[in-house]
Amino acid sequence: MFDALAALWSEPRPADPPSPGTRDLLFGLAAMAVMVADAALQPGQVHRPLAVALSIFVGVLILLRLRWPLGAFLTAFGVGFSVEIVTTVQATGWEAPPSHALALILPFALCRWGAGWQMAVGFGVLLGIFGLAAALGDLRTPQEAIGSAVMLLFPAALGSTARFQSRSQAQALGRVKLEERERLARELHDTVAHHVSAIAIQAQAGRAVADRSPERALATLEVIEGAAKKTLEEMRDIVGALRSDGEHDLAPQKGLSDLPQLVAEAGAELSMEGDFSDLRPAAGSAIYRMVQEAITNAERNARNKTKVWVDLRGDGSAVTLRVRDDGDPTPVGARGRRGFGLLGLAERAALLGGRFEAGPDPAGGWCLEAELPRTGQRGT
Repeated sequence: MFDALAALWSEPRPADPPSPGTRDLLFGLAAMAVMVADAALQPGQVHRPLAVALSIFVGVLILLRLRWPLGAFLTAFGVGFSVEIVTTVQATGWEAPPSHALALILPFALCRWGAGWQMAVGFGVLLGIFGLAAALGDLRTPQEAIGSAVMLLFPAALGSTARFQSRSQAQALGRVKLEERERLARELHDTVAHHVSAIAIQAQAGRAVADRSPERALATLEVIEGAAKKTLEEMRDIVGALRSDGEHDLAPQKGLSDLPQLVAEAGAELSMEGDFSDLRPAAGSAIYRMVQEAITNAERNARNKTKVWVDLRGDGSAVTLRVRDDGDPTPVGARGRRGFGLLGLAERAALLGGRFEAGPDPAGGWCLEAELPRTGQRGT
């Protein structure tokens, strides 16, 4: 029990609280207008000016709920219960307008956007207010007390649920990005191991012929120099992209040379134009994965699909990829493991200094487009 309370107390505020904007302002003003109209027009309302003033007051607190969730919560319910207690003691027959139920958005906001200690303080104070109201006779029956508690705790539970779902989604997206970084790290290992092995073999060959043929030894040194430069460039590229943040797959990484077989096995149509000889291995592997993901998504999710087209162009300093199918349009989240597969590809493209887009094609079907630089660039 103590551990649970300590965990609740140390719970930080969500990292992405929304800033009050135009939509929130309009919502608060609309809530205020509804409450004021209800208080002003409700038949038989006792203390009508008080009801109108409280309506304006609660509307202002609704506007402030995102910036000060605890303050708005405590002020609204503290003042509300105080009025209830005073009018109960004075037996004036006061009843809050039904529209004041809009204040229930405040416990939702506290549990959705507040820190753990704020939630603990807020509901601790609220429990004390309930006790005082019961002692003064404002809560006349157990059923009334239970109903009031449930009415307050239900929006709080909704806020906690929304908070948990948002955190779970953020963690899932974080895992997808981390998986792409791990894949890039493994590919870097394979690339460096290949180049270093070639360097070692060339060095052994150069040493063997150095005495008999200095020219051949010099040519070998030039090969070693080129391989070393290429290895360093690849290392700077990927390590630089991974620096901001390691079950290992030991199978060779697929690349551009494996693309024709992938497309042929899927029954798709491949068009490759341009020069790809200087394309870095990490970019080739990324293109292969993008085509693989697009074809898999088309097979699983594209309704009434008859064909998939893969178009690869090597122009200038970049390579562009376009994969589309002729299936029925589908929402973005319906493709790529609820969007996580596509998110991983977008992360990889960004790490390699390129761009990635996927969505419904205006001409029909689904389209994936990407552009990756040929040589190493620091990812963003």
